[in-house]
Amino acid sequence: MWNSGQYLAARDALQMACNTRVWDNSVCRKADDLRSLTEDDISSSVSGLPVGYYTTRGSDVGLLITKNGTVIIKGSPSVKAHINNGLIRIPRDLQEEAIDRRSDFLFRRAGENKLISIDIWNTFNVYELQK
Repeated sequence: MWNSGQYLAARDALQMACNTRVWDNSVCRKADDLRSLTEDDISSSVSGLPVGYYTTRGSDVGLLITKNGTVIIKGSPSVKAHINNGLIRIPRDLQEEAIDRRSDFLFRRAGENKLISIDIWNTFNVYELQK
């Protein structure tokens, strides 16, 4: 469901699985973090690169995205974010950018202040703008 863009249904299914104790605690923490995602976020038509510092709940590692698209992630070299088919693509490693696009972080904007992670590295994560 998540990969097909049914974010709210995926969130609800994950929460239901956690309620029946099918999943471990680390996965269920993600379900709690997804509660902030709303229908308004999903239906938003916001586009373009976001600007600001984005983190997931309970994480001290985030993404700082500047006005020119430079992305700074703690412990990593800065890279440039790009818009590709309406999605935000952030290379995981500058040297590998051209070699393996599957290694990129991939986000969809959700409203003005949220980024939905849709890559294999961050499934079920919503990054929120910190003010």
